[in-house]
Amino acid sequence: MQVPSRLTQMSQRKVIVIDYDNNFSGLLVDQVLGIEQFTQEQYRPEAIDPESPFAPYNHGKFFKNDQDWYVFMPSLLAQDPQYSDAAI
Repeated sequence: MQVPSRLTQMSQRKVIVIDYDNNFSGLLVDQVLGIEQFTQEQYRPEAIDPESPFAPYNHGKFFKNDQDWYVFMPSLLAQDPQYSDAAI
């Protein structure tokens, strides 16, 4: 097995742009899995573990193919003063 180089890892990163209330910011993510479609029946109003750093920005999950897909709400992140202070 070959370990990817640091340059290869960095080149695979993506920026997700958040436009909230005409304030633009970006999140650097290690990878994007693509677009996944879910049905209303797959939604579960179950929160992520409260100890997770993503807990304040979570809005339930979808369950598909025996896998949990937690809902990340960029709008909740954008409203967090700690985030907006860091983004400025």
